Amino acid sequence: MQSPKIHPSNSSVGPAPGGDAAPVAGLMAAESERLFRSTFDALTSNVAILDEGGRVLAVNRAWREFAAANCAILDRVGPGADYLALCDQAAAAGVCVAGEFARGIRQVIAGKIEEFAREYDCHSPEERRWFLGRVTRFSGDGPPRVVVVHENLSPVKQAEEALLRSEQDLVEAQAIAHLGSYSWDMLTGRLQWSAELRRIWGVESPLSFRQIRRHIHPEDAVGVISRGRQALAREDEFESEYRIVRPDGQVRFLHDRARIHRDGAGRALRMFGTVLDITERRAAEEGIRKLSRAVEQSPVAIVITDATGAIEYVNPRFTHVTGFSLAEVRGANPRILKSGKNDPAVYRDLWTAITSGREWRGELHNRKKNGELFWEFASISPIFDDVGRITHFLAVKEDITAVKLREAQQLRAQRLESLGALASGVAHDLNNVLTPVMVGVEALALDGVTAAQAETLQMIQDAARRGAGIVRQLLLFGRGSDAPKVEMSLHEVFYEFGQMLHETFPRNLTIAVSAAEDLWPVKGDATQLHQVLLNLCVNARDAMPDGGALTVTAENLNLDEGFIEQFRGARSGPHVVVRVIDSGCGIDAENLTKVFDPFYTTKPVGHGTGLGLPTVLGIVKGHGGFVDLRSRPGFGTEFAIYLPALPQAGPAPAKPAAPRLLRGEGECLLLVDDEPAVRLLLQQVLTRENYEVLTAGDGAEGIALFAQNASRIRAVVTDLMMPVMDGVQMIRGLRRMAPEVPLIALSGLHGQGVELQKEGYRRLRLLAKPFATERLLALLRDVLAEPSDAASERSNT
Repeated sequence: MQSPKIHPSNSSVGPAPGGDAAPVAGLMAAESERLFRSTFDALTSNVAILDEGGRVLAVNRAWREFAAANCAILDRVGPGADYLALCDQAAAAGVCVAGEFARGIRQVIAGKIEEFAREYDCHSPEERRWFLGRVTRFSGDGPPRVVVVHENLSPVKQAEEALLRSEQDLVEAQAIAHLGSYSWDMLTGRLQWSAELRRIWGVESPLSFRQIRRHIHPEDAVGVISRGRQALAREDEFESEYRIVRPDGQVRFLHDRARIHRDGAGRALRMFGTVLDITERRAAEEGIRKLSRAVEQSPVAIVITDATGAIEYVNPRFTHVTGFSLAEVRGANPRILKSGKNDPAVYRDLWTAITSGREWRGELHNRKKNGELFWEFASISPIFDDVGRITHFLAVKEDITAVKLREAQQLRAQRLESLGALASGVAHDLNNVLTPVMVGVEALALDGVTAAQAETLQMIQDAARRGAGIVRQLLLFGRGSDAPKVEMSLHEVFYEFGQMLHETFPRNLTIAVSAAEDLWPVKGDATQLHQVLLNLCVNARDAMPDGGALTVTAENLNLDEGFIEQFRGARSGPHVVVRVIDSGCGIDAENLTKVFDPFYTTKPVGHGTGLGLPTVLGIVKGHGGFVDLRSRPGFGTEFAIYLPALPQAGPAPAKPAAPRLLRGEGECLLLVDDEPAVRLLLQQVLTRENYEVLTAGDGAEGIALFAQNASRIRAVVTDLMMPVMDGVQMIRGLRRMAPEVPLIALSGLHGQGVELQKEGYRRLRLLAKPFATERLLALLRDVLAEPSDAASERSNT
């Protein structure tokens, strides 16, 4: 088949003209044909030329190659093929775009439209393809011709798809990262926001600068605007963290970072930035900061070690408790705290528990950096990674030294309470044992004895008195004293106490006890004041294990306002000051502030209760006085006890009055006591002193005997603690029978019978066992001489 010739003069295609044309014209036509063909084939788009009937006149190389690549027969799509028929066949087969092309070609051929264009896809199994089909008419005088061009748009479409995917990925990435972006054209004022930035701000469209300023948190707005202006004026970057208040009221934390583009003159042209929503991060950081502060400020010690036990972190409380800083213990093992006081099995159990993934709890007796021992309760547990492996150990430790001390103090207090209960239980019996000794010795001394016998009896009496004193001290230490305070002289206390010191304290101590002869009386309890002296002197003795000097003095002193200012609660005026001075080791400044704290002691464990000085302070304050302590290490200690004095009563006698026996006048007495020895000896003494004595063994028997002899009995002497009916019940019964009968109540327990005094009974005296015979006889004469209520009324009329 002869290839059609293309004549560029009229853009027609047909057989080459024949005849006798000039050779030059032929050469020009051939050259034009060759040039047109070369240009036609050089086109990269698929191009075909159709005649007015839709038949293919010519195709370029790209058309032929596309047909070959897609397994098309060139005769069906090449020159001579009916292109319109092919389009109609494809449309009938369901290819809609082919029908559109057929209609478009016909409309162009008919001159109804100048051009028809349509984009369509033409995918193959190997690739996705897009084309742009265009149909246009030739211009000229010849027969109608149309050019069909199929331009391959696949690279552009693929680029567009890639760009779209990239934009979608960017949008998704911004959404995932909570990272928005913005662009500000400073020449046009145009502000663009990404979708994520709009979501972050909670708006549907970008805000104006005025709206932006309004929604920045008031506490952050000034700083943000200032930094922004500064960046625009002379910087290339802007960065700031601030809060915004969204239209819905939510507060969000943002991290804003931007770059500023400038022209050659430094003028800002464009600002592009990113905004990261860091609300969750700030919340997490705040949570971490709170946790960090909690750990740093925790009242318990916290230790973190690696899986081998090497310390990586300790908090300040650990340093406060142990004295070791983080720098000192980092990399070390917690065994640096070992004191040797814990059973090795404790550590084995601990390590076995935590390395097997379990928590260990227990008490440890450890040692501080300065060597001081302390107790701690530890909870140690493993820390696991994501796959369940142990990476670290966490120890939370509470210093329980004070708890342990309180427990020990509680045990001591319980022991003291038990001691008090024991003392109360045996005191009555001990005093009942001592009473006949003292009374019997006095009775024997009256029967005429030799000097040697008198000395022996005096020794027995002194021993009995010391025994009675021991019982009083034991009761005071264990239970305290409820005895009322009375006007008294300290001379007798000093006399007895001085004797006790010389007899019981070590011989390597030089002891001096003295009191001014004109010493003023005080209002107090002799037993309690004896306890004060005893506690202070025992402490002084313990401070001089190798010997020394112990001095106890008492003198009168008028205190002025200037002196008492340094003592809380002290009052000016006359006082008796008792000084206990030793030459011992002294007390350092730190312990001076603690010695009066209950249970505080500087003595080794088991050698002191820590109650001696608190007891002293309590007794002295109870007497309205105060204590002054002065001491220096190596220079001894001086305790000064200031007791309010009663100078108006005049100086108390320096020595006890000489004993004198007060005989009765034949009065009949009822003596009631459940101890046969006491009852017998008292009956003998009272009978010898000219009293008629009736005796009973308990309260019930006493009531019966009194009822039978009420007209004869002038006074009743009774013990208070007895079986069947005790003395208190008996006294109340007697007072109902004979309200005016004089009574003397004997008791082996100090403080017993006080309730009778509180009930207002007159002609009633209390006498503690053991007692001197003279004291009993004096009370008898005193209570018998006291007028009854009836006699008082008669004397007043």
